[in-house]
Amino acid sequence: MSALPSSSHSNHFPFVGWLREVAPYIHAFRNKTFVIGFPGELVKSGHLEPLVHDVALLAAMGMRI
Repeated sequence: MSALPSSSHSNHFPFVGWLREVAPYIHAFRNKTFVIGFPGELVKSGHLEPLVHDVALLAAMGMRI
């Protein structure tokens, strides 16, 4: 028995469609090396945190940083 109503699951989880679209790219780039450059001004401005989160997400998906 499903914990969700039998109505369209995509209404409850819109990210599932997105994940299905990007899954081939995640698979294709797993164990590949990414070189990421960013300007020093980014560090000075205090806006580095979003980049760090994005890099951590790439690493969690199996990309080498």
